[in-house]
Amino acid sequence: NVETSILLFNELTRNRYTELGNRFHEIDGRIRHVIDETVPAADALVIAYDKIAGDMTRVVGGKNSSLAEVKNAARMNVPDAFAVTTSAVDLFLRHNRIFEKVSLPDAGSPVPESALEELREQVLHGTMPSELSRAIDKAVRKIKSRCGLGCNLAVRSSAAEEDSEFSFAGQFETVLNVPLDHSEVEKAYRKVIASLYSDKAAAYQQRLGYDLRDMKMAAACVVMVDASASGVVYSTDPEKDQSTLVINSTWGLGTAVVEGAVDADFFRLKKDPSHDIVEARAGAKTDMIMPREEGGVATV
Repeated sequence: NVETSILLFNELTRNRYTELGNRFHEIDGRIRHVIDETVPAADALVIAYDKIAGDMTRVVGGKNSSLAEVKNAARMNVPDAFAVTTSAVDLFLRHNRIFEKVSLPDAGSPVPESALEELREQVLHGTMPSELSRAIDKAVRKIKSRCGLGCNLAVRSSAAEEDSEFSFAGQFETVLNVPLDHSEVEKAYRKVIASLYSDKAAAYQQRLGYDLRDMKMAAACVVMVDASASGVVYSTDPEKDQSTLVINSTWGLGTAVVEGAVDADFFRLKKDPSHDIVEARAGAKTDMIMPREEGGVATV
């Protein structure tokens, strides 16, 4: 009844209040999770995207939270995915006694490069807690049963502070085209966690006043799209007219655009429903990044 009332209200107001519908679906989803007893526990180690409801940013990180909202509230087409939570990284770090093995200076003091390197090594060679390994294996098997052969994952950072008032853009690791095998996913997960302690990420965190010991890193494990072409959209032109949006695009996977590894195409479009092209420029696009059959990516 509420949904019908909102639909009729939007008709009367010529869709001036579409946000009401979005909020309704979000609240409805949270209530259904409670009724069905499918609300994830606060200390859950792995959470499928369809179980992420409301504001769970502290649990699943910025990327996971936003993508799950696009999938569950906006009902848009998002690939199958699961989040490895901030509770999981806390468990991993405790299990391997990382901060007991590596001595760090007091908060606010620069961390020596030798200590950062030791932190990365401890993470990359750390053992997985059995309960975390089982949770990842279960999530991988579930995706494999729905996706079948030919599906690989992108394993990405999703820090709790990432994509908030600070972007952390390009600071953390992304591992592409990871085979649907729990040991391969665990290996990629360690790489993502280890990137918390890279030189540039540590310097960025210190500049913002974060302590390395307090940063919470979740990971997003998302089914890869075997893209013919891909790109990045800026919903507002960062340099010029705010009534336009910008698209940078190229052949193959979008990581070539994100990393600035290719002379990409450039388009500026009007935001209004016509989406008229204001400016277009073709890049050389001499290289493209493609997924390899055995896993990983290659530049061709």
